[in-house]
Amino acid sequence: MVNFCIAGESLQETARREIAEEVGIVAYDVRALNMSQPWPMPNSSLMTAFRAVANMEDKIDVAPDELEKAEWFPREHVRKALDRVLGDPNLRGVKFDKSDPETRQVLRYIPPAGAVAHHIIKQWVEER
Repeated sequence: MVNFCIAGESLQETARREIAEEVGIVAYDVRALNMSQPWPMPNSSLMTAFRAVANMEDKIDVAPDELEKAEWFPREHVRKALDRVLGDPNLRGVKFDKSDPETRQVLRYIPPAGAVAHHIIKQWVEER
């Protein structure tokens, strides 16, 4: 997600607010990670990485003008998606019909290794 800071707001406060705005979830224990990447819009922004804790029993309420979809996935499903991307970095083997509701419920892949999101997800999956 792209977070835009409000004057006087810390980066952690920005992440917490944006999570609440985009998926309706209360996040706590927001921690900055030592990762960033350029983001082309608007005007050569910088994307920074954070991790937060949330209650998986909280209902996700997606802001449709911000996201198409969001949902909770168990670590094992995320691990399979990570393995799929590591085995097929160009995602050539990932084929599914976006209009089919059943295939949309399965986590098929995560962002490739060049994305900060990939490293955040990989770090989480590899935790014990």
